[in-house]
Amino acid sequence: MSLSNDILETLILEGAVEIAGMSEKGEMLYSFTPKLQEISPELYKEISSLFYAGVMNLWQKGFIDVDLTLEEPLVTLNQEALTAESIDALSAHEKNLLDNIIRQFENDK
Repeated sequence: MSLSNDILETLILEGAVEIAGMSEKGEMLYSFTPKLQEISPELYKEISSLFYAGVMNLWQKGFIDVDLTLEEPLVTLNQEALTAESIDALSAHEKNLLDNIIRQFENDK
């Protein structure tokens, strides 16, 4: 088992990471729980920064709407996020992030 797998396993056992499903390619998908901030504040900060940058990128490309005037910015999907032709133009990372955002909206229903 590699170092990254050891870290992932430890985070799962400590409740900071949970299995979220499988990608279309059959890869395991994981999500972070609020407990990550308690267990590894540095990792939480890094992941939060990467997520924020990804969300801002999708916003700039017109896939989501973000209301930055709120204390906790509100993210909503727009028509571009639901158009297969537009989604195909995204990188694999961008598609994965958009898919996670859409999945979260579905889970919140």
